[in-house]
Amino acid sequence: WNACIYTRPIENNIYLCGKVMGILCLYVIINIFSIVTCCLLNLLVSDAPFYFPYYLFYLFTLTLPSLCFLTGLGLWLSGITGSRFFAQTILLVLWIVTAFFTPNTYGTLDFLGHSLPNMFSDISGHPNLSSYLLQRSIYLLIGIGLIITAVVLLHRKPNNPKHIRLQSSGGCLFIFIGIISGFIIEFNYSKNEQAREKFRKNYSFYEATASAHI
Repeated sequence: WNACIYTRPIENNIYLCGKVMGILCLYVIINIFSIVTCCLLNLLVSDAPFYFPYYLFYLFTLTLPSLCFLTGLGLWLSGITGSRFFAQTILLVLWIVTAFFTPNTYGTLDFLGHSLPNMFSDISGHPNLSSYLLQRSIYLLIGIGLIITAVVLLHRKPNNPKHIRLQSSGGCLFIFIGIISGFIIEFNYSKNEQAREKFRKNYSFYEATASAHI
């Protein structure tokens, strides 16, 4: 069915952008329906306080980065392998592994974000907003980068061959920034673990020391 579109004088990036927007719009509509349902349950059934901006926060920071990453990875795998079935199979396996067997990497490799502390408190707010947003930006940036590089992998001649280098460079730049964000998260957590280890050693060292009692 792509043949009828491929014969049209349309840029590859415009074609893929429309394809991505169609996928994103479909899932955003489903999420909006879910948000409306949760709002009604919160107002009619639950005694918990209602605050609508929280729902928008999770839509834009939890759902959209994951959706963007999966969409970009799927298009990229389809372009590399030429098989949509193989790409969908890889995405399914990746989703299962991430959902049930997430490695102990402080949530860095959790593109779904289900293992991240992201519940708001009425007293202290978000537990670690900066790290949470940085982790979600990893998959948003990598997803955008994969979508851009997927344009180059389309099995269709571009209208302007000069755009290939620009799209490849732009996509790789987004992916590189996303990977750097992941290293920043790991570095910050590693630094915190080293500080905690020093505290534990100090407490263990002075634990046996005789202390004054009043």
